[in-house]
Amino acid sequence: MTYQVYAGKLLVATPIIDDDTTFKQTIVYITEEKDEQVFGFVLNKPSTLKVSDVISVVEGSSIINEQKVYMGGPVVQESLFLLHSDEWYSSTSKPCLNGLSVSSDHTMLQKIIDGNLPKNYKLMAGISTWHPRQLAMEIHKGGWLVINDPKPELFFGRDGKQAWTKAVQAAGSEAVDSFF
Repeated sequence: MTYQVYAGKLLVATPIIDDDTTFKQTIVYITEEKDEQVFGFVLNKPSTLKVSDVISVVEGSSIINEQKVYMGGPVVQESLFLLHSDEWYSSTSKPCLNGLSVSSDHTMLQKIIDGNLPKNYKLMAGISTWHPRQLAMEIHKGGWLVINDPKPELFFGRDGKQAWTKAVQAAGSEAVDSFF
C-alpha cells in the first residue's frame, strides 16, 4: 500500500463502515494534508440547527438564515468552519482545491450577519481527521470509495442519503471510466 495524496478528493462511505454512526452513508471532502494528518468535512449530514440559530448563540445577533448547519466531523465539534466557494473570503480563508475555501474566524460570522455571503457555502460544526496511514488502510479494506475528480454538484445542494446515493453513482462512474 502506497501513500496517496487525498486533498481535493471525496470519500464516499461504503456499508463496511455502517457500524460507525459518525460516517455511515457520508461523503467527506478532503481539504488538506499536513503534519501527518488528513483533514476533511462531512458534506451531507445536516444538524437540526440553522445558521441563524448559531449566529444567535455565538454572536447574540438575530438574522434570518434558514441554511442548515452541518456536522463536519467528530473532532472539535464546538468549532465552526465555513466551507465555501472561493470567490468569497474572510480573514482566515484558506484555499482548497475544486474552487473551494475554508474559513474559521469571527470575521466570517460578522460577514454572515451583514448578509455578505459566498455563492455556495456550508457552515460546519467540527472536522474529520485521519492519519494518512489510517485513512489508506480504511480505503484498502473497502470502507471508502474515492472520487478523484469530484463534480461541483456533489458539494452543495443535496443532503443525507440522496447525496450519498449520488456520490456512490459518481464513484462507480469514475471507476468504470478509468478502465477506458
